[in-house]
Amino acid sequence: MFWNPDVDVINWIDPNNPGLWAMWVNGYKAFGTPTLLGFNASSVAREVATWSDSAVIDSAMSALRRMA
Repeated sequence: MFWNPDVDVINWIDPNNPGLWAMWVNGYKAFGTPTLLGFNASSVAREVATWSDSAVIDSAMSALRRMA
């Protein structure tokens, strides 16, 4: 786990695409296992909603790799 298990929310700004995967909720406290829930909002969320499941997963995993 690369994030602090005590934080509730991680905000991140992608230098290449600000707004994409900008908010992550730490589920460790609730689930007892390393879990992050990633969120998008506004026009970014509308765009991501048109992507295939595999494209969403690839994008989220890319963001996480760059955050670590």
